[in-house]
Amino acid sequence: MSVDSIRPIYNLVELDLKEYEENELVLNTIHKLKLFFDQSDNYTYHHTSKQKDIRIYFEKVGFKYFFESIFN
Repeated sequence: MSVDSIRPIYNLVELDLKEYEENELVLNTIHKLKLFFDQSDNYTYHHTSKQKDIRIYFEKVGFKYFFESIFN
């Protein structure tokens, strides 16, 4: 089963990504980010000796900024 057959439809306007073309790369990136944040065990990462909660970063900056920092 491919990503295309199981990927939901995403509204780029609702995600504040209206300046992006609706293509496979953009939609797959959105889908992977959504899946990543839907899994609670993905919320922390280790940086030196401290654990950081990337959910806090994600919630503060919003989906668009997070998407652009990953996508660009």
